[in-house]
Amino acid sequence: RYFLASRGLGDVYKRQEQQLTTDFPPPGPEPAPATPKRPARTDQDEGPELEQTVADVFAAHGYRVHTNVVRQGRSGASHEVDVLAEKTDELLTLSIAIECRASANPIEQDVIVRVDEVRRDLGLGHALVVSPNGARTEAATLAAELGVTVWGQDEITRHSDVSSMLDL
Repeated sequence: RYFLASRGLGDVYKRQEQQLTTDFPPPGPEPAPATPKRPARTDQDEGPELEQTVADVFAAHGYRVHTNVVRQGRSGASHEVDVLAEKTDELLTLSIAIECRASANPIEQDVIVRVDEVRRDLGLGHALVVSPNGARTEAATLAAELGVTVWGQDEITRHSDVSSMLDL
């Protein structure tokens, strides 16, 4: 009698186990991920392109441009400037430190502060931050207070279009 009772429970357990494996099959090999048509771009991929675009814009307007310039500041610290644009006439030399940020997010205040500090330490007249995704509201406000110009995608496109027309 005990044997029959336990056998009956065994059948119940087997049916439950079969039901579970039907409802939730055991995991098999995972399907291969879809291959993108082109590799995903990273900020590092886009950064040099953005720097070159900005350098081309300034060169088309008569500036001497240098990319990835390292200069020693008044403080003794070394600073790298993504694009240094300079234009000289009979009266003065105009120097612009340009920081290019090809990040997925709008720039933050720390970028503005750093660019302004570099500009001041290097004794340059102007600072420009170029970011296709623009700047957060607080960063744009700070930039205006410090005299740092910010270009978003609209300015990049507008100035690039003008530069390509100047090359004709």
